[in-house]
Amino acid sequence: MLGLAQLDRDLLDAVEAASPEHQRQIALWATTTACRAARLTEVPWIAEALAALAAGEALPPPFEDPEASWHRLLSDPTVPQSTVRSLDGLVPNMLQQAMAFPAIEAAAAPDPLVAAIDTVYHGLQAFGPPSSRFTAELRGAQA
Repeated sequence: MLGLAQLDRDLLDAVEAASPEHQRQIALWATTTACRAARLTEVPWIAEALAALAAGEALPPPFEDPEASWHRLLSDPTVPQSTVRSLDGLVPNMLQQAMAFPAIEAAAAPDPLVAAIDTVYHGLQAFGPPSSRFTAELRGAQA
């Protein structure tokens, strides 16, 4: 929550004010958008996880084991590789897929508010600075 508050307090406040159902929609939108930006939607096992989230189902393997899912992300040759600058601008070559990937698990959080806040934060990271396109799309999706 602190990370999003430091980046965009107005956005955090809007997410907090949303109903739990709307927070779930925000989490799904932010996760899907982050994964699309990182081209993770092209990877079948990740697309399957996104479909499970959209259906309100539990995440499929390997997502039940965070270490296994990260290992697969980093070792699967079908996972695209691109870089973004860190949000603070100090790290020029962060793996974009690694910035978007945590949104998948975050979207499955039991608390809709936590899911929404965390996925929005990971979405911002996946876009890198300036992440104004992500926030503009999110605000547009909420209108």
